[in-house]
Amino acid sequence: MLNKKITHSLTKICTLYIVFFFSEIAICQNFYTTQKGLSFGLNQKIQKNLGLLKSNNLNKKKVAIARLGALKAKEAVPELLAIIQTDTINNQLKRLSINALGNIKDLQALEVLQHNLFNTDKEISKASIRALLNFEDLSVSHQIIKLATSESNFLKVETLAALATTNFWLSNLQKNTQFLKSLENNISNSNEEIQEKTIILLGLIKNEKHHKLLHSLVHSTSSNRIKIQLVKAMVRYQKKSDISSIKTLVNSDNMLHCIIAGSLVKLGDFEAINNLKNFLNSDSIKIRMEAIYQLASIRNKESLELLKTRQLLEKEPSLQRLLTFITTQYNM
Repeated sequence: MLNKKITHSLTKICTLYIVFFFSEIAICQNFYTTQKGLSFGLNQKIQKNLGLLKSNNLNKKKVAIARLGALKAKEAVPELLAIIQTDTINNQLKRLSINALGNIKDLQALEVLQHNLFNTDKEISKASIRALLNFEDLSVSHQIIKLATSESNFLKVETLAALATTNFWLSNLQKNTQFLKSLENNISNSNEEIQEKTIILLGLIKNEKHHKLLHSLVHSTSSNRIKIQLVKAMVRYQKKSDISSIKTLVNSDNMLHCIIAGSLVKLGDFEAINNLKNFLNSDSIKIRMEAIYQLASIRNKESLELLKTRQLLEKEPSLQRLLTFITTQYNM
């Protein structure tokens, strides 16, 4: 009797194992089939857009290039390189191809991208800089530093602007002495765009030495454009000791004053929120929008209440949509 029970139990266990085993096989097969289907669908899209590259319709070609870049289609790299290297082809198609190669990140495109960094067409040059940065490949770091320290104001400005959008290069280049020295020199550059882009980078790097450099600019700049970036950079350091210096930058420019008010609140001067409250009622849509953004970035109870109240009063449709989106995000 006991043997029968043991045999019966073993039979049940074996049956369960067999069912489990075949279930796993079925799951794997389904997964494989799904992946195969997805891969087939992706390949179809790639082949379709590769075919459109041969079209005589300029708009179809543009769409195809953009899609191939979004699909990260390595199969398209030879075709895209051919477009860039053909002199008679429309420059807009070349620029779109460079953007696509920046998304695909295939190393065989590096040489052509580096060659086009110095293209006489500024839009192609600009696209090449951003595409090269997209690669996040340290083997081209010397080229990035060369661009960032270039004698050409255009190349320098575009490189500094692009660097501000990538954590990879910022984290790597902030250890490079040559690069940091060039940023320090840029602070006194007569070109306002170079100064502006440099201040943005110094705010992102957050080095104590650079904080002192930013502080030195407070009393030496008269440009509202530079003052705005200076305030935004200084607030990133989160030093309450900067409050008095930032206050000295206030002038009759309402946009600057609005940004300063938001920055002061973030640094702990909560009385400045009253200024933001006043800017919410400005006749200028741009000023009201900036006040909304500043209050949204503060993210406390009082700022939320002010935004909710403004939502009921706001007549501008674009700002009404913005307020609806922000208050919805707050309540999530």
